[in-house]
Amino acid sequence: METKLYYIHGLHGSNQSKKYLELKEHYPEIECLSWEITDDINLKLQEWKQIINENSADVDCVIASSTGANFACQLRKLCKPNYIKLILINPLFDVLDVYDGKPREMAKHLLKIDNLSDSIILLGEKDTIINNQKYLLPGTFINNNNHIILDKESTHRFENMKDYLNEIDDYLSNFYT
Repeated sequence: METKLYYIHGLHGSNQSKKYLELKEHYPEIECLSWEITDDINLKLQEWKQIINENSADVDCVIASSTGANFACQLRKLCKPNYIKLILINPLFDVLDVYDGKPREMAKHLLKIDNLSDSIILLGEKDTIINNQKYLLPGTFINNNNHIILDKESTHRFENMKDYLNEIDDYLSNFYT
């Protein structure tokens, strides 16, 4: 079975971000679903949905970082009944989780994500942008059949991405059951 991978970067990211380039090295066929702060995100979500629906892969997986992870969760809901696998890196589930109150300029496009399942969530313990520690507590929605990985050395940039590529590979290969 074929899996098609997509990447959605975070605020001020691009297809030149270190995470995307590392993923591209490991997954040469990954496609970056880029956006800019001036974009109408609702239109972008519809554009991305069309891109995903037009591919012929058996499984679609979105790897997304920060603000892009919020968009990936929104995209998953849009694409039902087709199921999208999610791998989220320091995800922004709620604009209130941002330490300095930003991204105010993106707040109108962000939804509070309060139900998530069957995903991999990579969290950097030294993240000083998003307060993600509350999602590690038992009983939070994020523990709903998700695989949570806490990297004790990574910041918001999630510098140790390469250390988790095998776990991502396992997640992708185990989806076919």
